Amino acid sequence: MSCGAKILLKDRYRALKLLGQGGFGKTFKAVDEDQPRKPLCVIKQFAFSNNHPETRQITLNLFQCIDAF
Repeated sequence: MSCGAKILLKDRYRALKLLGQGGFGKTFKAVDEDQPRKPLCVIKQFAFSNNHPETRQITLNLFQCIDAF
């Protein structure tokens, strides 16, 4: 989003606005463009800055990405 391009995930979820960011990543307000009423939803982007392999793996295990159903 920082380059001005809109984020579209899986040709379905469009990020509208950055809601917040912290040590593990960013959270965006989004819309589900695949649904007729285009409901709002949230996108969590994992963006961990620590490059230590063990710490990164533990963090990835704790940060579970759940695919939309």
